[in-house]
Amino acid sequence: MGQGPGKFTRKDTPLGCVRCSITNGTVGLTSHHGIHGVQNQDLVMRDLVFRDYEVAAISLNAPHRLLIENVLAQGQNTQVHARATLSASRFLLLFYNSVPTSTPLPPSLVKAAEALQALEDNFINAVVQGSDPSPEAEAQFGNVVVSNAQKLVDGNAYGIVIHGHGVAVNQFGETRPSDFSNDSSDVTIRNTEIHDVSARVTEVCTIKNKETGKPMMDVAGSVLRIDDLKDADENFALDTLHRLRFEYASFVNDLPPPLVSHARGTMNIDEALVEAYKEGELESAFMSYEKHCNADSMNHAQKGTIGLFVQRTKNLALDNIKIMGVTNYGPLGSGEIRRGAKDGGSVATTV
Repeated sequence: MGQGPGKFTRKDTPLGCVRCSITNGTVGLTSHHGIHGVQNQDLVMRDLVFRDYEVAAISLNAPHRLLIENVLAQGQNTQVHARATLSASRFLLLFYNSVPTSTPLPPSLVKAAEALQALEDNFINAVVQGSDPSPEAEAQFGNVVVSNAQKLVDGNAYGIVIHGHGVAVNQFGETRPSDFSNDSSDVTIRNTEIHDVSARVTEVCTIKNKETGKPMMDVAGSVLRIDDLKDADENFALDTLHRLRFEYASFVNDLPPPLVSHARGTMNIDEALVEAYKEGELESAFMSYEKHCNADSMNHAQKGTIGLFVQRTKNLALDNIKIMGVTNYGPLGSGEIRRGAKDGGSVATTV
């Protein structure tokens, strides 16, 4: 499927492979899914071992006629050194570095970008070399150590995901679809084991844009992390990532229309909040916005850790499936409700 902007739906022709067989091998060390497919037809996965994935061994959207057989999902990568803030930093700097060279850049924007790039370089180089990042880089990007010195992904984690048309990042479905034509069908999973599904599912609260009512996020969908904006003494303070977010938002708001659409990405930061940043009134301005919680850093609904997640699927056959060691090391959530959820809060559970 390649990398880049996510393409999870297409009305005319299938996006994924058709009449495909993946057999006899090991799939490991991935920052997302071992195998991710969209609208595959007549797909066979047999005699496979998956290891060291962060989110799921297998994740398929709207497959038709699928066989998963003799598969062992050994478990998530337990040495995920960075939180989701590193991904947010890399995408934000990518957008910043993509601004045409002929476009003048404010000195404050350049300074903020250089500061974040320096922290990112320090952190990545330290991880690669097996040394310690600077305290500032560790605070910005470093992951939390849980049981047995593990560092786990800070969002939802699964063994295998079978989902319908579209992304699997929203709340659990409450009703069955009346039309399964755009969803999964004829799925068989047999002689398969799923082990050690583990994550530190972490709630990231943000605030809603007053004009759109949507959670505020940056260029690539990462939300403003309002609970991170404090120093060691719990006083309000911008970290390096958020300083560049506001500098870049201010810069984009002043661009001519032909450049705005590309430079903005998915940015949804209220212009009034940007003005408050420029005037040094950001802390008081935050208090006037509605809070939005029970989601992760990318505004994905908190669902926890799940061995086998099947949703919007017709004709499912399971035979000799073993699931063991499903653990969520995440802290208790705030209890705030998000996006119409009937019950608020992110609950840490061990199964």
